[in-house]
Amino acid sequence: MENLYNTLVAFSIHQKSIGYCQALNFVAALLLIHMSPEEAFSLLDTIVDDILPEGYYASPYLIGAQADQYVFAQLIKKNLPKLAQHFKNLKVPLSLVCLQWFMCLYINVLPPMTMIRVIDTFFFEGSKVLFRVGLALLKRNMNKLLQEDTFGGVYSVLLVIGQDEHNPDSLMEESFANHLLRRSQLAK
Repeated sequence: MENLYNTLVAFSIHQKSIGYCQALNFVAALLLIHMSPEEAFSLLDTIVDDILPEGYYASPYLIGAQADQYVFAQLIKKNLPKLAQHFKNLKVPLSLVCLQWFMCLYINVLPPMTMIRVIDTFFFEGSKVLFRVGLALLKRNMNKLLQEDTFGGVYSVLLVIGQDEHNPDSLMEESFANHLLRRSQLAK
């Protein structure tokens, strides 16, 4: 715990525009499992400065993360239109759950082996993996989500999405399936 505390304090001093952001606890803790506090600090800084869009964790508005949520909503409309309409009909603010997915890099959503695969792919492919995995999770759970006819029902399904994803190969294959999301869609 001391290493986590020290890493986050050092990061908040180094990144004054961000300071402390609760989502970074998950990211820093995962990094500290695999490396020294100095390496974890450096990699956390790289994630924020070089991999994620600017302002992702910056207070008070999390502009980068909010922009990604807008893009994600548009990708859902394009790739999963029936589900997007269902969310609209029930007035489900998808960012209520999906913002956490993105900001925590799915660390608190997926089982350990699957989460590690997503993180590895995130380091290799960049932040577009967050969109790919999110769309795959929604697609894989679309029938459950469409069966729910209330905001609360949809929300309860969204809260547990990913917990049963014990096959990282299957999720990543779905995430990179051509029919789900093309590179050209992410470049726009």
